[in-house]
Amino acid sequence: MLSRAPRRRQRRRSRSALVVAVLAALALIGVLAPAAPAAVRSNVLTALSGSHNFGAFGSYAVTGNASITSTQVPTNPIVPTNPIRVLTIATVARATNGVNTCSFTGATTVTVPVSDSTTVDAIVVPPNPVVPGNPVQPSDPVCPSLGSFAIRYSLAISADNTITAATTQTEPVT
Repeated sequence: MLSRAPRRRQRRRSRSALVVAVLAALALIGVLAPAAPAAVRSNVLTALSGSHNFGAFGSYAVTGNASITSTQVPTNPIVPTNPIRVLTIATVARATNGVNTCSFTGATTVTVPVSDSTTVDAIVVPPNPVVPGNPVQPSDPVCPSLGSFAIRYSLAISADNTITAATTQTEPVT
């Protein structure tokens, strides 16, 4: 009876050679393939102020701040064919009519084509009716009744994805 040991050794050598060839090919691909360009990010903090009319509740002065981040994503070989920007806007605002003061927060993320300027309407909402604290106190009962509203952000963004200007508009946003 013939021994199977030579066949096993031959199979092991073949597998080893295949593994070495695959690893070499992967290494060459990593060396020769161009590196994908990284996303370019910029960010700006901007103040907001203005007024907003809440209908039956009247007009409130609105102040606050927003953090705006623009990430320019390089061309994707599949979809889309052009680079895009992902804009993330985090807003903290306060509205007051002299008697009632209400806090509003919002976070908006949108994808837009690369251009010199863009406009984004970000929605802000009043907080949950219970505000944590010590002791726990309910928020002003008027605040949840005001509902949400939009703040319009107009942005100028340079070709290298630097946010060069940011303006806000609290009313009217239609």
